Amino acid sequence: MQGAATGPGPVIDATVLAFGVPVSIKGTPGTDLSVSLGLSRRSSTNLLDDAKTVAAVDGPLAAAETPQQVLARLGLEWLRGLVGFTIVGWLLLLVAPGLKRRALDAINSLPFSRLGVGAILALDIPLAALVFIAIGLPLGLWWLGLLGLLVFLALAVAGFAYAGFQLGRLPFDRLGWERVSPFAAVPVGVGALCVVGLIPYAGPVLSLLATVYGIGSMLYVPRGQVSAGVGAEVAPQPPARRPAPAGKPVVE
Repeated sequence: MQGAATGPGPVIDATVLAFGVPVSIKGTPGTDLSVSLGLSRRSSTNLLDDAKTVAAVDGPLAAAETPQQVLARLGLEWLRGLVGFTIVGWLLLLVAPGLKRRALDAINSLPFSRLGVGAILALDIPLAALVFIAIGLPLGLWWLGLLGLLVFLALAVAGFAYAGFQLGRLPFDRLGWERVSPFAAVPVGVGALCVVGLIPYAGPVLSLLATVYGIGSMLYVPRGQVSAGVGAEVAPQPPARRPAPAGKPVVE
């Protein structure tokens, strides 16, 4: 309670804070005593607004993060992204080993076709899923659209991890370290992409481009490979025979 009580009357001019709500008491008891709720005497309907005003004015200001706290928070976000997408990349290479060779082909070619395919899929799959949800509501088949959204989410996560694998494989190939395991390239590239994603404003845009490119790289097959039959078994060639010296048979 804040205020004062004076005189033989007595005259009261005080404010009581009841459950966070100010209650003003003014006047002489028994004669002209008035009680009002909130900061103003307009009406009791201003109770909630006045209480919010008191909390906003009297509340302590939020303390700004120190540079050490900012670095710790960014480091934790980077570590989470590194571990999560690295595991996804390893699982992707185990489930689909053919993506290792496709990544090498993608590194040595222009990225525009893969970006285009990824952009088309990134726009069409969610749109088709939303259409399925809207159409399937009366028929009880809305879950098909929801399933499509979940599939696209998994595809986007795999695309980001696959783009990280390609980025990590690039310096190994340029340095002539072809014998390095593809699984070692995944954390290198994913870690670099996670660092880029922490850049203010530009980071989310670059992460989106990497995800779109990764989706296109997984699903895009060049026209020449399609005509030749991707994944077809190549017939083994017979071993070359060495010419035998004159007068001496060769036993293979």
